[in-house]
Amino acid sequence: MAIKHSLSRRSLSNHSTQKQLWYQIFLVLALVPLLVGILLILTALTGALVRPTAWEQAIIGSLYILTSFVLSNVLQKQWKLMLGWLLLGAAIWLGLNWAETGVRILAAAMAGGGIALIFREFLRRRQQYLAEHGNQKFAAKRSKQR
Repeated sequence: MAIKHSLSRRSLSNHSTQKQLWYQIFLVLALVPLLVGILLILTALTGALVRPTAWEQAIIGSLYILTSFVLSNVLQKQWKLMLGWLLLGAAIWLGLNWAETGVRILAAAMAGGGIALIFREFLRRRQQYLAEHGNQKFAAKRSKQR
C-alpha cells in the first residue's frame, strides 16, 4: 500500500513540474515579440530599414512589443491588463490603416479605454503594495523613535 501511495505522489509531482516547465517556456516565448519589436525600433533609429520607412518600422516594432505584453498577460491570467494592451494595439492599428474620421474616433476611444484599464490596474497594484509595505515602514520608523 505504501508503495502505491508514494508512486502516486511522484506522478503528481512530476506532472506539476512538467506543467510548470511548459508555463516557463511559454513565458520565455512571449518575450520573442518584445525582442523583435525593440530590434525593429533600434534599427529604424540607426537607419537600417527592413520596412519602407523608419516611421513604419518603428510603429510595427511597437505593435510587436504590445503583442508581447498581451501574450505574457494571457499566460499570467491578468485579464484586465491583457484587454488594455489589446485595445491599445488595436487602436494604433486602426488609426494607422483607416483614414475615415469615424474609424479614427473609434480608435481614439479604444486607445482611451485601453489606457484607462492599464492605469486603473497600475493604481490598484500600487495601493495594494503601499498597504502591504507602508505598514512595515511605519513600524520601522516607530521602533527607531523609541
